[in-house]
Amino acid sequence: FRLILVESRIHRLARYYKRTKKLPPTWKYESTTASTLVA
Repeated sequence: FRLILVESRIHRLARYYKRTKKLPPTWKYESTTASTLVA
């Protein structure tokens, strides 16, 4: 199932964006937002 692949990519991107200060450190990925991000 592809969702696991997508989730790991999102987590990697989130770590990168937090490091580059594009996302607040308090930002947390949630599965419910995945559908809105992917859709």
